[in-house]
Amino acid sequence: MVKVYRTTNGVTEYWEAWDDSVDLIFHWGKVGEKGETTKLPLTDRPRAREAFEREKKRLIAEGFMPVQIEKMAQVVIQYRIDGMGSVKDLDKERAIEELMNECLGWTGLGNCDGHDIGSGTLNTFAM
Repeated sequence: MVKVYRTTNGVTEYWEAWDDSVDLIFHWGKVGEKGETTKLPLTDRPRAREAFEREKKRLIAEGFMPVQIEKMAQVVIQYRIDGMGSVKDLDKERAIEELMNECLGWTGLGNCDGHDIGSGTLNTFAM
């Protein structure tokens, strides 16, 4: 996955691309908005790779850059649990992560970055 950003006149835009094993997916827009998506079938991998490299090169020339992880904010969603947690707690964590990835990812705002469970808390991390 590749994700790059650019801020112009106070408006931050994002562009990202990833491979879902069937298609090469391009997704772009203004941060906070759903944006637009296009897909390129991976049936012709060399052609898809060439399109990806061409688009990435164009965007970098237009000022899009990755954000350094040190400059990202981290959000922790925390629930109190009993002791070290249960299977039900892990199911809850998976649901939280899925919802957060859907919301954050499709609006250019980030993604979940893992979780931990135990000692009375369930934590989901997003950046």
